[in-house]
Amino acid sequence: MCGCSGKHSYASAHVAAASKDRGYTVREDEVSDRSVKLIVGKINMWPGKVELTSEYASVDVNGRSYVAYFAPAVVPAVDFSI
Repeated sequence: MCGCSGKHSYASAHVAAASKDRGYTVREDEVSDRSVKLIVGKINMWPGKVELTSEYASVDVNGRSYVAYFAPAVVPAVDFSI
């Protein structure tokens, strides 16, 4: 699976993390909660065909690939010194 072509959209709640992860700013025209929800809905329609990893969930249907990448886990800073 390449991911080089096609439409890529980011959830508005994860723009900062996505920008940091990819190394440059996610533009406003790349943010669409609606598109992300549609893709996740399509993936959920085909539970028996889903490829699930720690980084993404994807499904191939009728020659099209739908992929939802997970936001990186946020680990809170905890001071263990007492």
